[in-house]
Amino acid sequence: MSGPGPQGPAILLEGVCKAFSAQAVLKGIDLGVACGEVMVLIGRSGSGKSTLVRCVAGLTRIDAGRIRVQGVTVQDPAARLSRAATAEAQRRVGMVFQDFNLFPHLRVGRNVSLALQLVRRLSAEAAEARAAEVLARVGLAGFRDRFPWQLSGGQQQRVAIARALAMRPEVMLFDEVTSALDPELVREVLAVMRELAEDGMTMVVVTHEMGFAKGVADRVVFMNEGVIAEEGPPEIVLAEPRQESTRIFLRHLMEA
Repeated sequence: MSGPGPQGPAILLEGVCKAFSAQAVLKGIDLGVACGEVMVLIGRSGSGKSTLVRCVAGLTRIDAGRIRVQGVTVQDPAARLSRAATAEAQRRVGMVFQDFNLFPHLRVGRNVSLALQLVRRLSAEAAEARAAEVLARVGLAGFRDRFPWQLSGGQQQRVAIARALAMRPEVMLFDEVTSALDPELVREVLAVMRELAEDGMTMVVVTHEMGFAKGVADRVVFMNEGVIAEEGPPEIVLAEPRQESTRIFLRHLMEA
Protein backbone atom coordinates (compact mmCIF):
# COMPACT_ATOMS: atom_id res chain seq x y z
CA MET A 1 0.00 0.00 0.00
CA SER A 2 1.45 3.32 -1.07
CA GLY A 3 2.03 6.11 1.40
CA PRO A 4 -0.02 9.28 1.56
CA GLY A 5 0.85 12.06 -0.83
CA PRO A 6 1.49 15.55 0.52
CA GLN A 7 -0.83 16.98 -2.13
CA GLY A 8 -3.73 15.77 -4.23
CA PRO A 9 -7.32 14.98 -3.34
CA ALA A 10 -8.42 13.87 0.10
CA ILE A 11 -10.69 11.28 -1.55
CA LEU A 12 -10.21 9.81 -5.01
CA LEU A 13 -12.48 7.32 -6.76
CA GLU A 14 -11.25 5.85 -10.03
CA GLY A 15 -13.58 3.74 -12.15
CA VAL A 16 -15.54 2.53 -9.13
CA CYS A 17 -18.21 -0.05 -9.91
CA LYS A 18 -20.63 -1.80 -7.57
CA ALA A 19 -23.54 -4.11 -8.26
CA PHE A 20 -25.97 -5.91 -5.99
CA SER A 21 -27.03 -9.16 -7.66
CA ALA A 22 -27.74 -8.12 -11.24
CA GLN A 23 -28.38 -4.47 -10.40
CA ALA A 24 -25.51 -2.10 -11.18
CA VAL A 25 -25.54 0.69 -8.59
CA LEU A 26 -22.25 2.47 -9.31
CA LYS A 27 -21.16 2.50 -12.95
CA GLY A 28 -17.54 3.54 -13.24
CA ILE A 29 -17.48 6.52 -10.88
CA ASP A 30 -14.53 8.93 -11.22
CA LEU A 31 -14.59 11.54 -8.49
CA GLY A 32 -12.14 13.53 -6.41
CA VAL A 33 -12.72 15.53 -3.23
CA ALA A 34 -10.13 18.16 -2.32
CA CYS A 35 -8.78 18.58 1.20
CA GLY A 36 -11.10 20.90 3.10
CA GLU A 37 -13.82 20.69 0.44
CA VAL A 38 -17.49 20.24 1.30
CA MET A 39 -19.15 18.15 -1.40
CA VAL A 40 -22.90 17.56 -1.38
CA LEU A 41 -24.35 14.55 -3.21
CA ILE A 42 -27.93 14.84 -4.41
CA GLY A 43 -30.17 12.60 -6.46
CA ARG A 44 -33.18 10.35 -6.35
CA SER A 45 -33.43 7.40 -4.01
CA GLY A 46 -31.54 4.51 -5.58
CA SER A 47 -29.19 6.71 -7.61
CA GLY A 48 -26.11 5.36 -5.79
CA LYS A 49 -25.36 8.17 -3.32
CA SER A 50 -25.44 6.12 -0.13
CA THR A 51 -23.60 3.23 -1.76
CA LEU A 52 -20.84 5.63 -2.82
CA VAL A 53 -20.19 6.97 0.67
CA ARG A 54 -20.41 3.49 2.17
CA CYS A 55 -17.75 2.34 -0.28
CA VAL A 56 -15.48 5.24 0.72
CA ALA A 57 -15.97 4.27 4.37
CA GLY A 58 -15.10 0.65 3.58
CA LEU A 59 -18.51 -0.63 4.67
CA THR A 60 -19.36 -1.86 1.17
CA ARG A 61 -16.80 -3.64 -1.00
CA ILE A 62 -16.42 -2.40 -4.56
CA ASP A 63 -16.40 -4.75 -7.56
CA ALA A 64 -13.92 -2.79 -9.67
CA GLY A 65 -11.89 0.40 -9.59
CA ARG A 66 -9.93 1.99 -6.77
CA ILE A 67 -10.61 4.26 -3.80
CA ARG A 68 -7.89 6.29 -2.10
CA VAL A 69 -8.16 8.42 1.04
CA GLN A 70 -5.40 10.95 1.72
CA GLY A 71 -3.24 9.16 -0.83
CA VAL A 72 -3.72 5.74 0.76
CA THR A 73 -5.52 2.97 -1.13
CA VAL A 74 -8.45 1.71 0.91
CA GLN A 75 -10.16 -0.40 -1.79
CA ASP A 76 -8.81 -2.02 -4.93
CA PRO A 77 -10.11 -5.48 -5.90
CA ALA A 78 -7.20 -5.89 -8.32
CA ALA A 79 -4.55 -5.38 -5.62
CA ARG A 80 -3.51 -7.35 -2.56
CA LEU A 81 -4.12 -5.08 0.42
CA SER A 82 -3.51 -6.38 3.91
CA ARG A 83 -6.47 -6.19 6.27
CA ALA A 84 -4.42 -4.34 8.87
CA ALA A 85 -3.24 -1.72 6.40
CA THR A 86 -6.72 -1.23 4.96
CA ALA A 87 -8.27 -0.94 8.42
CA GLU A 88 -5.70 1.66 9.44
CA ALA A 89 -6.42 3.68 6.31
CA GLN A 90 -10.17 3.49 6.89
CA ARG A 91 -9.73 4.96 10.37
CA ARG A 92 -9.04 8.21 8.57
CA VAL A 93 -12.75 8.29 7.70
CA GLY A 94 -15.66 9.06 10.03
CA MET A 95 -19.23 8.33 9.01
CA VAL A 96 -22.61 9.39 10.39
CA PHE A 97 -25.77 7.59 9.31
CA GLN A 98 -29.45 8.40 9.05
CA ASP A 99 -30.12 6.11 12.01
CA PHE A 100 -28.22 7.17 15.10
CA ASN A 101 -26.93 3.64 15.88
CA LEU A 102 -26.30 4.49 19.53
CA PHE A 103 -26.14 1.76 22.17
CA PRO A 104 -29.40 2.29 24.12
CA HIS A 105 -28.06 0.64 27.29
CA LEU A 106 -24.96 2.85 27.46
CA ARG A 107 -24.80 6.44 28.65
CA VAL A 108 -23.88 9.15 26.16
CA GLY A 109 -20.30 9.46 27.35
CA ARG A 110 -19.74 5.72 27.07
CA ASN A 111 -21.28 5.66 23.58
CA VAL A 112 -18.57 8.08 22.53
CA SER A 113 -15.63 6.67 24.49
CA LEU A 114 -16.12 2.96 23.81
CA ALA A 115 -14.52 2.85 20.34
CA LEU A 116 -11.64 5.00 21.58
CA GLN A 117 -10.73 2.24 24.02
CA LEU A 118 -11.47 -0.73 21.77
CA VAL A 119 -10.06 0.62 18.49
CA ARG A 120 -7.64 3.39 19.44
CA ARG A 121 -6.51 1.58 22.60
CA LEU A 122 -6.81 4.71 24.75
CA SER A 123 -6.95 4.38 28.51
CA ALA A 124 -10.33 4.84 30.16
CA GLU A 125 -9.26 8.25 31.46
CA ALA A 126 -8.00 9.46 28.07
CA ALA A 127 -11.11 8.15 26.29
CA GLU A 128 -13.42 9.88 28.76
CA ALA A 129 -11.51 13.15 28.36
CA ARG A 130 -11.75 12.95 24.58
CA ALA A 131 -15.48 12.13 24.81
CA ALA A 132 -16.04 15.18 26.99
CA GLU A 133 -14.14 17.33 24.50
CA VAL A 134 -16.16 16.32 21.44
CA LEU A 135 -19.49 16.38 23.27
CA ALA A 136 -18.76 19.98 24.23
CA ARG A 137 -17.94 20.72 20.62
CA VAL A 138 -21.42 19.61 19.49
CA GLY A 139 -23.15 21.47 22.31
CA LEU A 140 -23.82 18.50 24.62
CA ALA A 141 -21.32 19.09 27.41
CA GLY A 142 -23.89 18.41 30.12
CA PHE A 143 -25.31 15.22 28.62
CA ARG A 144 -22.56 12.66 29.30
CA ASP A 145 -24.54 10.75 31.94
CA ARG A 146 -27.84 10.55 30.08
CA PHE A 147 -29.06 7.57 28.10
CA PRO A 148 -29.93 7.93 24.39
CA TRP A 149 -33.63 7.45 25.10
CA GLN A 150 -33.54 10.58 27.26
CA LEU A 151 -32.45 12.72 24.28
CA SER A 152 -34.29 14.24 21.33
CA GLY A 153 -33.58 12.93 17.87
CA GLY A 154 -31.42 15.96 17.12
CA GLN A 155 -29.41 15.45 20.28
CA GLN A 156 -28.92 11.76 19.49
CA GLN A 157 -27.64 12.64 16.02
CA ARG A 158 -25.21 15.14 17.54
CA VAL A 159 -23.94 12.35 19.82
CA ALA A 160 -23.41 10.24 16.71
CA ILE A 161 -21.41 13.08 15.15
CA ALA A 162 -19.38 13.44 18.36
CA ARG A 163 -18.64 9.70 18.32
CA ALA A 164 -17.28 9.96 14.79
CA LEU A 165 -15.25 13.08 15.58
CA ALA A 166 -13.74 11.45 18.65
CA MET A 167 -11.70 9.17 16.38
CA ARG A 168 -9.99 12.22 14.83
CA PRO A 169 -10.94 11.45 11.23
CA GLU A 170 -9.45 13.35 8.33
CA VAL A 171 -12.65 12.97 6.29
CA MET A 172 -16.30 12.99 7.43
CA LEU A 173 -19.14 11.31 5.53
CA PHE A 174 -22.79 12.12 6.25
CA ASP A 175 -25.56 9.94 4.83
CA GLU A 176 -28.97 11.65 5.05
CA VAL A 177 -28.34 12.47 8.71
CA THR A 178 -31.35 14.81 9.02
CA SER A 179 -33.96 12.83 7.07
CA ALA A 180 -35.32 11.05 10.17
CA LEU A 181 -35.61 14.25 12.21
CA ASP A 182 -38.53 16.59 12.77
CA PRO A 183 -38.01 19.93 10.98
CA GLU A 184 -37.32 21.85 14.20
CA LEU A 185 -34.48 19.44 15.06
CA VAL A 186 -32.81 19.59 11.65
CA ARG A 187 -31.35 23.05 12.28
CA GLU A 188 -29.30 22.02 15.32
CA VAL A 189 -27.65 19.16 13.43
CA LEU A 190 -26.95 21.29 10.35
CA ALA A 191 -25.44 23.97 12.61
CA VAL A 192 -22.86 21.46 13.87
CA MET A 193 -22.07 20.42 10.30
CA ARG A 194 -21.64 24.06 9.28
CA GLU A 195 -19.16 24.56 12.11
CA LEU A 196 -17.17 21.53 10.94
CA ALA A 197 -17.10 22.95 7.42
CA GLU A 198 -15.91 26.32 8.74
CA ASP A 199 -13.13 24.52 10.61
CA GLY A 200 -11.88 23.05 7.32
CA MET A 201 -13.09 19.46 7.68
CA THR A 202 -13.26 17.54 4.39
CA MET A 203 -16.89 16.46 4.09
CA VAL A 204 -19.07 14.45 1.72
CA VAL A 205 -22.75 14.98 2.53
CA VAL A 206 -25.67 13.06 1.09
CA THR A 207 -28.71 15.25 1.71
CA HIS A 208 -31.93 16.74 0.41
CA GLU A 209 -31.37 19.90 2.47
CA MET A 210 -30.90 22.36 -0.38
CA GLY A 211 -30.42 25.28 2.00
CA PHE A 212 -27.35 23.55 3.42
CA ALA A 213 -26.11 22.77 -0.09
CA LYS A 214 -26.51 26.38 -1.21
CA GLY A 215 -24.94 27.90 1.89
CA VAL A 216 -22.14 25.46 2.75
CA ALA A 217 -21.20 23.25 -0.21
CA ASP A 218 -18.20 24.04 -2.37
CA ARG A 219 -19.50 21.61 -4.98
CA VAL A 220 -22.76 19.81 -5.66
CA VAL A 221 -22.77 16.45 -7.44
CA PHE A 222 -26.01 15.15 -8.94
CA MET A 223 -26.12 11.38 -9.32
CA ASN A 224 -28.58 9.64 -11.59
CA GLU A 225 -28.85 5.88 -12.18
CA GLY A 226 -25.38 5.13 -10.87
CA VAL A 227 -23.44 7.82 -12.73
CA ILE A 228 -22.48 11.43 -12.09
CA ALA A 229 -24.88 13.35 -14.33
CA GLU A 230 -23.79 16.85 -13.33
CA GLU A 231 -21.46 18.60 -10.91
CA GLY A 232 -20.32 22.11 -10.15
CA PRO A 233 -20.73 25.06 -7.77
CA PRO A 234 -24.11 25.12 -5.98
CA GLU A 235 -25.07 28.41 -7.62
CA ILE A 236 -24.83 26.67 -11.01
CA VAL A 237 -26.11 23.15 -10.34
CA LEU A 238 -29.00 24.23 -8.11
CA ALA A 239 -29.98 27.44 -9.87
CA GLU A 240 -29.01 26.89 -13.52
CA PRO A 241 -28.53 23.14 -14.07
CA ARG A 242 -27.41 22.09 -17.53
CA GLN A 243 -28.95 18.61 -17.54
CA GLU A 244 -32.67 17.99 -17.91
CA SER A 245 -32.48 15.14 -15.38
CA THR A 246 -31.13 17.60 -12.78
CA ARG A 247 -33.88 20.11 -13.54
CA ILE A 248 -36.57 17.44 -13.17
CA PHE A 249 -35.12 16.23 -9.85
CA LEU A 250 -34.92 19.75 -8.38
CA ARG A 251 -38.44 20.58 -9.58
CA HIS A 252 -39.84 17.45 -7.90
CA LEU A 253 -37.90 18.29 -4.74
CA MET A 254 -39.46 21.75 -4.60
CA GLU A 255 -42.94 20.30 -5.15
CA ALA A 256 -42.59 17.63 -2.44
